Amino acid sequence: MSRRAAVIALAGWLVGCADSDAPAACHRVAGGALSADGLSLRLGSRVAGASLHPGPVGRCDAGPAPAAAFLDAHAALLALPPELRPRQVDVHWMIARGAARRIEVHAESRSVLLAGGNEPLSRTVWLHELGHVWAAGARPPGRLGRSVLAAVDEGFADYYAALVNRSPRVGGRDELRDLERPPPPAAAAWAELALAPEGFDPHRLGHGLAASLWALEPANTGLLLDLHTGLASDATYTGVPDTPGAVIEELARRIPNRSRARFEQAVAAWAPAEVLGGLASVDSARAAPGKMRGAHGP
Repeated sequence: MSRRAAVIALAGWLVGCADSDAPAACHRVAGGALSADGLSLRLGSRVAGASLHPGPVGRCDAGPAPAAAFLDAHAALLALPPELRPRQVDVHWMIARGAARRIEVHAESRSVLLAGGNEPLSRTVWLHELGHVWAAGARPPGRLGRSVLAAVDEGFADYYAALVNRSPRVGGRDELRDLERPPPPAAAAWAELALAPEGFDPHRLGHGLAASLWALEPANTGLLLDLHTGLASDATYTGVPDTPGAVIEELARRIPNRSRARFEQAVAAWAPAEVLGGLASVDSARAAPGKMRGAHGP
């Protein structure tokens, strides 16, 4: 992988729009694409099941923002060691109403949907989104289970960005998160999870889990790789009760033995025992990691 591949792709894109006969076709046709090193950026393409949908946009209408996003995403991809790199990343760039930036990761297609705003995204924001793509896998069908794993996903993506960037500070200028200064216990956020999971925002809870993971292992990638193994599994959650404790326990079972105790320790520091209810040994995990018993079995 090299920066040169991205520049060559970008040159072809820009020359096409500069050609005197090209703009009319560019303005009519959506779906233009840039591609290099397993990263593609597409204009105006639709992703089934996503909540963000593109308006009609051709590559010459879009201006410099898509090209800048492609170069920024490619630079973040180059920063990843091979063992932490997604095989393929599709970025779908779309014009949205209003100036606010919206980003959505569509796990099923391993895509990043980017809409609105012209300000470039920071490197750690791109790393965070690439972490989501890399860890995409099966998720529970129930609302509570999906919500609690959404918080785990956010924590994983922050931890991933911090390890790759070798800094505990992640996020954009307006949403900076310091993993060495975790937020206070988010009782209100856990209450939102329990009472109204459809409106639950997983980012606040994810920050706390990322801080717990960073405190346990701020340098090496072993814990990250093993947590990825659990999250990226395509095994379904069929038969797992729709409770936070049951879902976290099932995730722990999917993590290799060498890191399971440390994951349990991070969970014990992150989640109140009363929230995880079914995990009767949360308190003992704080004292002796690795001995959490089942939430729906012995």
